[in-house]
Amino acid sequence: MISTNENSVSTPKQGNLIIEKLTNGFRKLLSGYAHQFNKKNNSTASLFRPKTEAKDLSVRQIKGNYNNIDYYLNCFYYIHQNPFRHKLVKDFCEWKYSSFKFYSSERQKDMCNKQLASKICDYDNPTFLNTVYNRIPDEFLDFFEEDR
Repeated sequence: MISTNENSVSTPKQGNLIIEKLTNGFRKLLSGYAHQFNKKNNSTASLFRPKTEAKDLSVRQIKGNYNNIDYYLNCFYYIHQNPFRHKLVKDFCEWKYSSFKFYSSERQKDMCNKQLASKICDYDNPTFLNTVYNRIPDEFLDFFEEDR
């Protein structure tokens, strides 16, 4: 989950493209990574299929009788559970690319913001571990998977 501001979603012209700064930043990051990976592995394959998509959580229509905090909270935990759900790790703390250790207070510094997480999705440090280890309701799983 990324919090944006007006500057990050402005759409300056980049060569022949008119693209949001944040979108362009991710485009460059993924393209640069794919270029270096392919160079190192003597390949020309596309690494990221389908293309990475963003969902604007501030205007997303939520199915059922759930408020935004419910949706943000479930999205927050879904992100932390993803490596486990896809059987990449046996425990959430094993995935080194996650903010799990920061939110569970095992790591002190991170680019994440606990105050913002508390504000938008009721993140609560004492209950984080208990909540992340619990299963997300099935109705939310269907919602998260529908755009794939």
